[in-house]
Amino acid sequence: MKILSLLLITFFTLNFAQNKNESKVDSSKKNHSENIENLIKSGKAKFISFGIALQDFKKFQKKYGVGVKNEGCVITSTLSKIATENNTILAKYLTKKYGNSWKSDLPFLPFGL
Repeated sequence: MKILSLLLITFFTLNFAQNKNESKVDSSKKNHSENIENLIKSGKAKFISFGIALQDFKKFQKKYGVGVKNEGCVITSTLSKIATENNTILAKYLTKKYGNSWKSDLPFLPFGL
C-alpha cells in the first residue's frame, strides 16, 4: 500500500510540474518572441539544437550574427516547443535578411523547421 501511495504521489507531482512548465511557455510566448528579437539585435541569438555537436559554428555566427546552442540529447515537450519557436523566428529573420543562402552555410536543419 505504501508503494502504491508513493507511486501515485510521484506521478501527480511530475504531471503537475510538467503542466506548470508548459503553461509558462504558452503564457510567455509574446515575451519570448520579443526577447529573441532583442537577442538578434544584440548579436546573441542562437539556434537551439539537440544531439551531439561536433562542429564549430563561429564562422556562421560571425557572418550572420546568429550562433548555435546545443541542449544535449534529451528533448522534453517543453524544450521542443521553445526550440521550435526560437528556431522558426531566427529562420524567418535570416531568410528575410539574406534569402536562402544562410541555409547552405549551416550544416544542419535547425530543430522544428
